[in-house]
Amino acid sequence: MDDNCNDALVAELESVLNAVSKSQAMIEFELDGTIISANENFLTAVGYSLEEIQGQHHSMFAPPELKGSNEYQAFWEKLNRGEYDAGEYKRIAKGGREIWIQASYNPILDRDGNAYKVVKFATDITEQKQNFEEVLMVADHLASNDLTREIEKEYSGQYAQVKKAINHAAKNISDVLAEASGVTENVASSVKDLQVTSEHLSVAASQQSTAVEEVSANLTETDSQVQMNAKNANLASELTNETANVAKQGQQKMESMTGAMKSIAESSDSISKIIKVIDDIAFQTNLLALNAAVEAARAGQHGKGFAVVAQEVRNLAGRSAKAAKETTDLIEDSNHRVQQGVAMADDTSEALADIVSKILKINDLISEIASASDEQSKGISQVNIAMDQVIDAASTNSQKSVDLAEASKELNSLTGQLRAQVGKFKLKEDSGLQDGLPAGMSAEMAQQIMTFLKAQGA
Repeated sequence: MDDNCNDALVAELESVLNAVSKSQAMIEFELDGTIISANENFLTAVGYSLEEIQGQHHSMFAPPELKGSNEYQAFWEKLNRGEYDAGEYKRIAKGGREIWIQASYNPILDRDGNAYKVVKFATDITEQKQNFEEVLMVADHLASNDLTREIEKEYSGQYAQVKKAINHAAKNISDVLAEASGVTENVASSVKDLQVTSEHLSVAASQQSTAVEEVSANLTETDSQVQMNAKNANLASELTNETANVAKQGQQKMESMTGAMKSIAESSDSISKIIKVIDDIAFQTNLLALNAAVEAARAGQHGKGFAVVAQEVRNLAGRSAKAAKETTDLIEDSNHRVQQGVAMADDTSEALADIVSKILKINDLISEIASASDEQSKGISQVNIAMDQVIDAASTNSQKSVDLAEASKELNSLTGQLRAQVGKFKLKEDSGLQDGLPAGMSAEMAQQIMTFLKAQGA
């Protein structure tokens, strides 16, 4: 290659180096690390002038923990072998100020391929590194469930977007967890109330089931008694019908007997009249016999036989009169008794008529009782059917209340687990809870949630 080509190539390389030097920091070292020169960008980054660093060793920029370390020694050995090294490096600027650079250490080789110096091209990334460290610190806190930290430094560009995204995410997570914590506490309180209520409901359901079974048994017994009452009422109705018929027959017989006794009384009156006639005949016969005796006495001896006959006739007439009188007395006494019998028969007939009337009323009442008993028996049967359904429902409710109690216990356990999980996060004191309620949740809304939970549990 001729000299003109070499000169052109060198000129081109110098142009490239000048262009790079304008945008990046550049420093040259001997292979032992002695500083040869540095451009303005590098000097501005470290805060030194060229006179302050020229002839000094690179270690003046190295952190204390790096100086004298095997790592630092291996670093320069690698460069001396002609191998470049690139990455992010922590360096110490003037006054002990910490800076970060994105750099590449480039060994410069001669024609034989041996390194004779090292050129470093670097970009000051201190601000980006500090920004990243703050972002990483906040991210580490987030990863450790600490939501109290946020990025506070003002950034520009992509870091401003990252800051906004992380802070917004942390705030959202914190608000959600705060709301979850508040809701968890409210749910825990509601679950506790629900658990107590479900336990009470379980006891009440069991008592209700027992009471319903007792009522059902009583209704069954009552139904049996009502059916027996209805049967007895029907029998009583039949007996009252028979009694009413017998009473009617007795009334009819009493009426017949009253008629017969009245006929006897009338016959007694006729006999009394006949006896009176006989008494009158006996009186007249006695008078005739007396007259005959008188005439026989006048006849003397010839009238003795006739006198005897007359005396006999007179005696016969006296006995007839006496018998007629006794018969009359008997007939009058009999007539009197017949009149009493007729009166008693009338009273008895009226009493029987009243008995018949009352028996008929009793029969009507018994018929109504029998009908009501039948209806009552039907009603009790329907009530028994309903009670069977109530027993089934009570048994179902009892089982459901037990299931609800178990579910509330499990929900209480899950709520405790949720509270424990939420408790792992450290939240800001002003994370959104106000008066025990999540941010944006009114007391009315909390009450509606509690009511809904209780309803689900009932």
